[in-house]
Amino acid sequence: MKIPTKASLIVLTLAAACAPAMAAPSAEDLIRQNAAALQSAASLKADFEEIDSYPEPFKDLAQRGTATLARPGQLRVDIHRFRRVDADKPWAASGNDTLAVSDGKTYWYAFLHPNSTQTRQEAFTGATPRAALRQLPALTAFFATGDAALPGQSGPTVLEADETWEGAKYHVVTYDVGSEGGPASKARAYLGDDSIVHRLVFTTQTPKGIATKEWNLRNIQVNAPAPASTFAYAPPADATPLNGSPRGAQLAEGAPAPDFTLRDAHGAPVKLSDYKGMTVVLEFWETWCLPCNQSLPHAQAISHANKDKNTVTLAVAIWDSQKGFDAWIKKHDYPDIRFAIDPSPQGKDVASSLYHIATTPTTFVIGPDGNVVKAIPGFNGKTDVLEAAIAAAQAPKTASAQ
Repeated sequence: MKIPTKASLIVLTLAAACAPAMAAPSAEDLIRQNAAALQSAASLKADFEEIDSYPEPFKDLAQRGTATLARPGQLRVDIHRFRRVDADKPWAASGNDTLAVSDGKTYWYAFLHPNSTQTRQEAFTGATPRAALRQLPALTAFFATGDAALPGQSGPTVLEADETWEGAKYHVVTYDVGSEGGPASKARAYLGDDSIVHRLVFTTQTPKGIATKEWNLRNIQVNAPAPASTFAYAPPADATPLNGSPRGAQLAEGAPAPDFTLRDAHGAPVKLSDYKGMTVVLEFWETWCLPCNQSLPHAQAISHANKDKNTVTLAVAIWDSQKGFDAWIKKHDYPDIRFAIDPSPQGKDVASSLYHIATTPTTFVIGPDGNVVKAIPGFNGKTDVLEAAIAAAQAPKTASAQ
C-alpha cells in the first residue's frame, strides 16, 4: 500500500477546502422530493389531526384518526370528530364519526352515529382517493400522478428558515392557496427529513377575523405491512343509505310550508296541518348532532316563553334510527317541545325532499297562515333571530297585508 506523502496530504486538504459546499435544497427541490417520496411508497400509515379554528363561536372542528394507504388503490381512513364553542373551551365528541374504506375495487363511505350507521357504496375510480383524503391533503399525492405540487398550491413558493415543531426540525415552504372565488389563503408546509409534509397550516383573513385550518401527521410509517383485512368492510345489517345527491334550494321564506305526517315520541301521529292557525317553530335536527343538542335548551326556553301565545315548537329528528331516537328521548326532558321522528332514509325524508335543508339544525318559523316567515340554518349560540321571527309571525296582520 502506498503511503501518501506530506505534500500529497496538503494538496488533498486544500482541494477539500476549496470544493463547493453542497447546495441547500430549494423550495422546488423539496416539492419534487415530496411527490417522489409519496408516489414511490408501496404503503403508508399515519395518525392525523385536523383542527379548524374560526373567529366565531360554535364553529371550531377537530378531526383525529388513522390513515392507511397502499397500492394500487387501497385505503382506510378512520375519523373521530369533535367540536367546541370557543378556543378556550374543551372539545366534545360531535357524534358523527366517519369511515372511508377501499379495497381497490369497491369504496365505502360511512357515517358512524352512536345508534345508527349510514353508508354509501361506489365503484373505485380515479376520483376516489381525492374524496377519501379530503381531510388529509398532505397525503393526496400518494395516489396522484403528474406535476409535483403542495396541497392547494397556487403561484410561487418561498423557502423560509427551518423551524422546530414537536421536537424535530423541518423545512418550511410558504405559498398562496387557490381561492376559487373565496378569500385567499396563505399556507405553511413543514417537510421532514423523509420529504413528507408533517404539518400544514392554512390561514385565511375573513371579515370577522382569521380562520385557520391545521393538519398534523404523526407516527408516519412508510412501507409498513398493510394486510388485506385492513381494507375490508361490511356494513351492519341495519345500516341505512347515505344520500349525497344534490338537493334543490332550501324552502324560501314566504313559501307555503309543505304538510307531512310523522309519529311523535309516544307513537302518536302528528301532522303539520294540525297546527294551522298557530305559529309553528319547526326544527329539523339529529340526536347525534352536537350543535343540534346545543340548540335545544335555547329552543326550550323560547317555547316556554311562548306556550300561551298560540305558538308550538315541533322538533323532527331526521337521519337516525328509531332505536337512537328512543334512547335519546329517555335521557332528555324538554317539556315544551313536541318531538317527532322521520325514520325515512336520507334524501327521502321530509327535511330533504320537501324543505331541502343543507345543514342541521335548521329551524323554520311558520306563520298562522301556513307560510314560512323565517328559515334559520345552523346554531351559533343564543341570538334574538329566532325570537324576532316568532314575534313577526305572531304579529296581527293588517287588512292590506291580508
